[in-house]
Amino acid sequence: MDYFKSTSLKQLEQMYKQEKDSNVKTKLLVVIHKKERKKHKDITKSLRVSDSKIKRIIRRFRKEGEQGLCRKEGSGNPGYLTDNQKQKLTEHIEQEQPTSRQINQYIQDNFGETYHPFSIPRLLRNLKFSRITPRKQHYKTDKSKQEEWKQFFKKRSRNTWIWVTESSSKTNQ
Repeated sequence: MDYFKSTSLKQLEQMYKQEKDSNVKTKLLVVIHKKERKKHKDITKSLRVSDSKIKRIIRRFRKEGEQGLCRKEGSGNPGYLTDNQKQKLTEHIEQEQPTSRQINQYIQDNFGETYHPFSIPRLLRNLKFSRITPRKQHYKTDKSKQEEWKQFFKKRSRNTWIWVTESSSKTNQ
């Protein structure tokens, strides 16, 4: 079925007003301009879309209608683990808080799959986990000296710091 011929200009404008996704709106605008019988050069100049993209948008709209303008789901590799296995892995991570190596070992032992060490962080991000690393500290840090240094400074309003000593005339005011 040719959706381009069967869809009126008013219907296209109505679809444009209701659409929330900006990419789909741009594609609908291309279809509206084409329905108004504008030339490819004029559409290219006004919308800054290449000629080949205009042809592709019109072709997909003719075949699939408004669904042809929406983004398609990716057809990449779905991954090694099933949803049930990912759920079990998520529960294990929440209980144990393991390292990346321990997670890879757990996957090997329980699910029989092996991930490359560089792929473990990507898997964890897909499972909505974020990496937590401790803040770096110098090996010569002395906590008592740091606290003593902090006591020499007092914080004022407006985020300014002043040096406080016993003989300072500014502090005696």
